[in-house]
Amino acid sequence: MRCASATVASRPDVMAAGLLVLLLGLPGCAARTRVQAPLSADETASVVASLIEQAGAGVLFDGEVRASGRYRGRRFRVRAVARIEPEGRIYLETAGDPSFVLACDGEEIRVLFPADREWLRAPASAATVADLLGLPLAPDELGALIGGVGAPARLLREARRQGDGRLAIAGGWLAIDSASRRVARGELRGIGFSGPDARGRLLVEHPAQKLTLSLRLLGEVDGSAPSQAALFRPEPPAGFLEVTLAGYRTPLLLPQDGSDR
Repeated sequence: MRCASATVASRPDVMAAGLLVLLLGLPGCAARTRVQAPLSADETASVVASLIEQAGAGVLFDGEVRASGRYRGRRFRVRAVARIEPEGRIYLETAGDPSFVLACDGEEIRVLFPADREWLRAPASAATVADLLGLPLAPDELGALIGGVGAPARLLREARRQGDGRLAIAGGWLAIDSASRRVARGELRGIGFSGPDARGRLLVEHPAQKLTLSLRLLGEVDGSAPSQAALFRPEPPAGFLEVTLAGYRTPLLLPQDGSDR
């Protein structure tokens, strides 16, 4: 059977009938939509190797992060300058309310509160990140998520292929898009995510904490850029009072004045 074509006739009734055939389809006619072929085992292994290399070299992200969402019914909107490097090195400096600088060198997290002239330090752990940002992710897991790798190198090295570009990792899974050969979505420690896409949009959801987070990443990745080690363990200015993490249980993403954004 011949497939219908819009060039077989110029009469309106024939063209309309041909369009209907194209929309509904006829037996024996090839589908006109592009279907992405699943990744083979060799292709998946190649992608994972590329992700591991990226996760361990250079800068994962350097630019501006715009975050918005809800936490336990409260809305928030935050804008920050960010630099993400491998092995859990993170630097975030926000503008407006809330105002803070959060830095992690992979071993210790420091947060400076310029408005209150206070600062705190705590171990670089998933528990600390959960207290500060509402996401129970280790610093290298958070950095890999923002950097678009999906998971840190230590988890990618042990990933197991489940078919069609889906990977099982400790604490979750990743799905690789066959066209872009990048991580498109996944779940880690009960936190689901998709992206970042071509426009730098990353969606994150943590149902247990009733947290939904939309990130717009405006920056670049430079695997050859040198590290800025001093950036990730800032010294508090003179006169800043050291406080404990217990006094800052509310996630820092929320406005400190108690309002909703």
